[in-house]
Amino acid sequence: MATGLWLSELVHFWDVMEDDGYSFDLISPKGGKTPLEPKSLVFPMIDKATKARYNEPEFMVRLDNTLVAVNAQHKTMTRYISLVAMV
Repeated sequence: MATGLWLSELVHFWDVMEDDGYSFDLISPKGGKTPLEPKSLVFPMIDKATKARYNEPEFMVRLDNTLVAVNAQHKTMTRYISLVAMV
């Protein structure tokens, strides 16, 4: 059975860290689209913050275009995080 990222787990972390001034790159082993767990996108599992990010084109483009892990380079920024999706 196929599964994917539980979107709210990323969104809640993302929102807290972004509010604290961090920026992100999304990285996965093969790069490209991050599969989402369909059950995480429906009521009662999807919350207001997750729904807002899901409907935000810029955020979803980043999930659809993750960097390939071996090609990713660490950035020398004070508040920078590389998030790796193991899917």
